[in-house]
Amino acid sequence: MSIYAAVLFAILLSPGCSKPQLPPGAQVQKLGEIELLPQTPKRVPLGEGRELVITATAFPSDEIQLNLQVEPRPRDGSAEPWGPAGLLMRYVRSGKEYDVQLGGGFLQFTPRLKKH
Repeated sequence: MSIYAAVLFAILLSPGCSKPQLPPGAQVQKLGEIELLPQTPKRVPLGEGRELVITATAFPSDEIQLNLQVEPRPRDGSAEPWGPAGLLMRYVRSGKEYDVQLGGGFLQFTPRLKKH
């Protein structure tokens, strides 16, 4: 199994589910609202020389899929020190806030998909 496949996880989020609670004392980096265009990578600075690259895919059901990648990846190919370098989110709703665990902490953001 490749390193890429080993660090790519799928989160299935049901539109009817309530937002899960973050663990007590969790490190949360709030990114706010992020405007996205379909199939256009969006780079969001995370600090410490890292960026979150988000690519959205729109579906006819008004749901979107987000491919999240943290760059740069560690030189040795491992997921350290930031934990998993990639994440696939399915069944995401534009305008809804999400908490995503990536590495030792959480990213909190609201994807907003703009139509072309």
